[in-house]
Amino acid sequence: MDKAGRDFFSNLFKAMSEHHSAFLERLTTESIIGELPFWEVTLSVDHTGKEAARCFEQERRLPGIFLRDGETYVGIISRERFYENVVQMHGSEVFYNGKLRHFLKTVPAQSMQFDYRTSIVNASEACLKRSMEFIYEPLVVIFPDRLPGIIDYHDLNLAQTWLLGLAKEIAQEQKRAADEANLTKSRFLTTMSHELRTP
Repeated sequence: MDKAGRDFFSNLFKAMSEHHSAFLERLTTESIIGELPFWEVTLSVDHTGKEAARCFEQERRLPGIFLRDGETYVGIISRERFYENVVQMHGSEVFYNGKLRHFLKTVPAQSMQFDYRTSIVNASEACLKRSMEFIYEPLVVIFPDRLPGIIDYHDLNLAQTWLLGLAKEIAQEQKRAADEANLTKSRFLTTMSHELRTP
């Protein structure tokens, strides 16, 4: 990626928290979705919307919260869906003061689940096929040996853009190398041709 592109992403991420700021530079064209920054914030369905709002207010980049009923994970509340419903008429009574169990039954959840080994490219393509209503919903990443994680769709989008830049840079480097090889070959053939014609 050229210097202007690196500077753009560097400036963009200066405002992010330390936990989520340096992930782009670690990515390669073979990176998987499990390498992206993820969140593991969990609440019980018996908590109220106030607790969810508190979580979202404490971490402004938190894309969603897992909900569990006892030890079982039963859904996810995205930041967008939560605030969208709280600001509607009577939303504060029903969703802010009410239990999250009611929110989960009322608001459709459209979070996509991915195995942690899914390539960033494949995850990005799958997300783009969602309906526009749910295009920005966070993603759930399933790990074999730990709790699932929530990934912000915007982080996936940034990673995909970064990888496209890397792929372009690699292609340009390969073209430069091929051009140099062709030039060297042409010079060699020209020299040999001259040598053969001049005894």
